[in-house]
Amino acid sequence: MNLLSVMRCLKTGLVLVLGASMWSAAIAHPAQEPSDRLLVKKASDSYYNLRRLGLVEFRASIKPNWKVVLADEIKKDPASADAGLKMLNGLHFAMLLDQKGSIYVTHSSEVSPTNDQMFAAFDQIYSGMDQIVHGFFDTWSLFNLTSAFPTSDSEFQLKDTGNLYELNYHDGPAAVKTIFSKDFLTKTIQISGSGLSAIVRPVLSKTSQGIVLTGYDGVYDSDAGRTQIVLHVEIEQQDVNSLQLPRTLKLSGSMNGEPFKSELSFSDYEVKTR
Repeated sequence: MNLLSVMRCLKTGLVLVLGASMWSAAIAHPAQEPSDRLLVKKASDSYYNLRRLGLVEFRASIKPNWKVVLADEIKKDPASADAGLKMLNGLHFAMLLDQKGSIYVTHSSEVSPTNDQMFAAFDQIYSGMDQIVHGFFDTWSLFNLTSAFPTSDSEFQLKDTGNLYELNYHDGPAAVKTIFSKDFLTKTIQISGSGLSAIVRPVLSKTSQGIVLTGYDGVYDSDAGRTQIVLHVEIEQQDVNSLQLPRTLKLSGSMNGEPFKSELSFSDYEVKTR
């Protein structure tokens, strides 16, 4: 079984999603300056918000699509890859998003590692999956649990450029620029500072319950330009107790020109509401 390829893919996915996680952390707590408070609040309130709809917490099973992760290995050596897939499909993952928005990922295995190399490989897979899920939900939560906009009593500068608004503010050393339309669709979020520059373009859909995130594209540069990550995310939603929650997460992109793909499915939801 060749687990090294799996670990490389998970490590790449981890770095990609951590880029999104660093971005989300940087814009989550803006400073304060009175300016167009009502408009910013209206923009924030226009987005689909699970807390507003009564979500307290949820649990779900997570199933990686290892055939997507190991696509190249399957082409090169189908027999070896098939043996690896059987073992990988015996790994099981689940998650909890609690009432504070914290994420907990658990795992189990149908097969116990038989040597130190397998123990180390399994540990890296578990760790990588844990941080991929954390990184994705850090970004997802901005559009579904909290807000990608600063609070209306924060310090910010809002400029009407004609067809669009430009919103600028700081969080510590990080400068954030958000471009959004007159109907509050976010076009780009750009961040610079703290050793990271990034631009994220969310893919949004209007619904009767608010604007929903269906994916995003991002370019992340870190380590003084030594690492560039290009990320494309697609999110398929499902109705669970009248709430829109992820069904499938598809990740693709590249790190320093090296491509990768990954796919996760979420099922067996247990949802607690007010």
